[in-house]
Amino acid sequence: MMFEVQDLRVASPATVSRCGMVYLEPVQLGWEPLVDSWKERMEEEIPEPHLSTLVGNVRAVCQSLLKVIRKKCKEVVPSVDANLI
Repeated sequence: MMFEVQDLRVASPATVSRCGMVYLEPVQLGWEPLVDSWKERMEEEIPEPHLSTLVGNVRAVCQSLLKVIRKKCKEVVPSVDANLI
């Protein structure tokens, strides 16, 4: 389960440690780790040559579409790239 918060200004150290929260700025993390995680889960399902090709295509398409979304689309609710992916 993934919860996205803007910051941890009101969270105490105890809350952070008990819940196992880790806060990373969306800009620092990016969307590529989501693709990497998905690839790891698919390694037993999709043969390697096909999986590498598929992941390469997903990265290329996502990179291109994110540029289009950020430059040419108006978002009603602002989003980060990882949520769009």
